[in-house]
Order: sequence, then structure tokens, then C-alpha cells
Amino acid sequence: MGLARFGCGDKWWQGFRTRNNLSFRKINASSIKPIEKEAELVRQYLDDLASLLPQFVPSNIYNFDETRFDWDVKSKFTYDFKGTQRILGLQSAKMNHFITVMLMIRADGEKNACLLIFQEKNGQIPNLVRERLNIPENVIIKSNKSGYISDQILNDYLRTILRRENQLLIYDQAGSHKTIMISNAISDLDATKIVIPGGCTKYLQPLDALVIANFKSKTTDFRIKFQTEQIERRSKRTGNLKALDRQQLINIASKAWDAVSPQLVRKSFELTGSYGVNHPKIFSHQVNMKKLII
Repeated sequence: MGLARFGCGDKWWQGFRTRNNLSFRKINASSIKPIEKEAELVRQYLDDLASLLPQFVPSNIYNFDETRFDWDVKSKFTYDFKGTQRILGLQSAKMNHFITVMLMIRADGEKNACLLIFQEKNGQIPNLVRERLNIPENVIIKSNKSGYISDQILNDYLRTILRRENQLLIYDQAGSHKTIMISNAISDLDATKIVIPGGCTKYLQPLDALVIANFKSKTTDFRIKFQTEQIERRSKRTGNLKALDRQQLINIASKAWDAVSPQLVRKSFELTGSYGVNHPKIFSHQVNMKKLII
């Protein structure tokens, strides 16, 4: 306020908050770039994309990205009686385990097989276990020690999914996407790439617009149902819950991915300006960006 020394009481502060419509909010986004810089990057990207789109049919415009998939549905909160000092929660032995899911969609609304990367102590799923797995057509499985995607796994996935023809790949600047191996794979597949600027995926990544949230919501529903059924069958309140096994995780991912509709996929491309429109229809909570780029 330009005052060198300023002090106030709680009553004055509460009145100030009321008069100026202020509330104590959780920070849900941060950026090292000024909004004007983000707007400039978005404009430049959309101009570059607009010059490329006429060269490709919708079925040859792809977007890929990865997301985390926890074995358990995690929550730090639950309901209990007021005054309870020790609040217990049930969990499985794999509470801190996760897999990475790579998703790929096309502008015509189609979805390619999702890639599941399991975190395995020795880097590989045991042969006896793998032989017994029933892998649906819309799922590919890989494994390593970290559970994260590597450029080798991404390289194999791209070469499995993509055809050698005129196609456009839209993706972000994640570390595994920017290696020489991936650049060579894209070149070998005769594909054209366009990379989303850092910090702008929330505006420009089709998968981030609607698809990943929808997919994760469906997987959460399936996992909660599994955990709820276990709790209802328990005869005692001690010990861990039974963890989902690999086959159950595969089935959950397959069903959730199959349930994501073609209409939602197409709308995600349209919302981000990746097909059908010249500029993204920025969501209403991104008002500042909308004023800058439209």
C-alpha cells in the first residue's frame, strides 16, 4: 500500500476482506513465466500449427502424453468422530507403488492402445507371471525398475503404433520425448512433429484438456469399488487390504480407456486448437489468457 509502517487488528482485516471480496485460497497453479510471455508462446505455437494442419487428415494427427496411475486410491482424510486422537486408515502393501500410463489419441476421435509401465524390482515382470496375463487389445505392457517411461520404451511404443506415412505428432517437452532416440524414430517413421512450449500444456495439449482427467476418474471409480468390496468382506479391522494384482490393474486400465468416448477425444483437439479451429477455446477459469490470445 506504499506505507513504510502499517499495522491493523483482526477486525479491520476481516472488514477489508469483506469489502474487497477476498478469501483465503489454495494455490493450484504457478508459473515462472509472466502471462504475457505465455500468451506470446501460445500465439506462435498456434500459428505454426495452423500452417501444418492442412497437410494432414484427422486420422493422421496424433497426441501422446503420460500420466501416473497409483495401485491404491490415496486419501489423507476420512470421517471419524470428533475428539478422536488416533484416526486409522486401511491400505494395501502396495500403497506407494504406481505405474505410468502412456496414452495416444487421434484428431478423428480414435484412441491407440494405452501403454502400461510397471515398476518391477528387477526391471522385468517375472516370466511365469507374464505368461499368465491376459492382455486386452487396447493395452500394451512394459516394465522397468523405476516405473517411469524411458526413451527406449517410448521408442518401441511409437514404432509399434505408428505407420510409415504422412502423420503429425503433437507432444510436450518431457525429458523422455526430447532424446536423440525419439527424434530418430520420428524421422524413420516419416512423421512431422510439433512440440508444445514449456508451461503451455494446460492450454494446448489435447490429452490434458479432457481425456486424461476422464480416464483417471474412471480408473479411480473401479479401484474404489474394489477396495470397498474388500472392506465390506473383512471380518476384522487389522492388517492391510489386499492389493490389486497386475491383471486387475490391466483390466481396469483397459475398461477405463475403452470408456473414453470418441466425442470427448475430438472435443479435446478442438478445445486446444489442434484441429478444427484456429485458436483454443480457453476454459472459463483461464480468463486472463483468453483476453490475451483471442
